[in-house]
Amino acid sequence: MVILGVMAAGLPLGAVAPRKWQLATREDFLKGKLDGVSLSFDGLLSLAPRFDKIEGPAEDFFLSLLVADDGTLYLGTGHSGKIYRIGKDGKPELFSQTPEMDVTCLAVDGKGVLYAGTSPNGKVYRISGKGQAEAFFNPGEKYIWDLMFIEGGNLLAAVAKPAASTGSAPRATASRC
Repeated sequence: MVILGVMAAGLPLGAVAPRKWQLATREDFLKGKLDGVSLSFDGLLSLAPRFDKIEGPAEDFFLSLLVADDGTLYLGTGHSGKIYRIGKDGKPELFSQTPEMDVTCLAVDGKGVLYAGTSPNGKVYRISGKGQAEAFFNPGEKYIWDLMFIEGGNLLAAVAKPAASTGSAPRATASRC
């Protein structure tokens, strides 16, 4: 053992010359693989948010997504009128079925009750629990585009007719529920 150590000490060591390179542009960074960082359009790096992949329900597409204060996800479907809930366990479950084709928007009030804006008959549904959807508001328009709770617990609904049905530019109104 001692002899091997003495022999290894006598071998010449190969020096490594330092190499320098510079990554300065967005294109430079895009040549590599980014892990845990995000690259902006102008080439600035920042820490990226953490992503967890979850399995969603087997639907063609979703039109709305709401993340509730407790971390529960609600997904509103297109063409089937379903609302799915994904809890902290990451498993999707059918939460409610509306009589409408599309669930275009979702909102939760201060008590945790879910509201869904729908089309093509433009109604807002109140969903107080699993499978408990009831018509809450009918503004007489075809589409509910967005829902928002404001001070005092009032719900605002952005409603509109498509341009094709009125022959003019779409108009949007806010209605108090």
